[in-house]
Amino acid sequence: MSTTEYRSREAREEHDAIVGAGQHFFQLLGLHDVTPPDGFDVAVEIEVAPWIANPRGGLQGGFMSAMADVVAGRAVLATLEAGQQCVTVDLTMHYLHAIAVGPARASGKIIRRGRQLAVVSVELTDAGTGDLAAVSTVTFSIITTKEPSRRRGDPEGPAFSAKPTPSGVTEVTPRAKPHKEQSQ
Repeated sequence: MSTTEYRSREAREEHDAIVGAGQHFFQLLGLHDVTPPDGFDVAVEIEVAPWIANPRGGLQGGFMSAMADVVAGRAVLATLEAGQQCVTVDLTMHYLHAIAVGPARASGKIIRRGRQLAVVSVELTDAGTGDLAAVSTVTFSIITTKEPSRRRGDPEGPAFSAKPTPSGVTEVTPRAKPHKEQSQ
């Protein structure tokens, strides 16, 4: 197993622990799942707040791109088999209107899923006004690893645990590895 494959598996396990503890960056900002509109696979929303707004009061464009990437990735992740991962290889965003009232909603649908690539269409709307604010196309490479990555629900349990400390910092701890018995 290469260092890259090991780090990828380790990073995924650490990520799952942080998400499971409700401490991922997007969770802390208030990004949450909503029922997708008809014809879409996944949807998320977030309130428009000053710390993610541009100087004119609209949701910052880079954050809109991040929402598109997250919702598209979640749509593709739901289609992966054991041992597969996906990685964003292209994201195109067309901004049409500001999201100033909110909440901001990103809705994604898979438009093509092959063995090596998946293409997802994402619409970002201002749920408060109904305005279509941006459209995005996100392409993912589907990667098959030699060793399946562990997911939540693994019989051995999560490889990492995450919990917020009293100071608000998230502490991530690797699970203790079982000791191998020495043969004599």
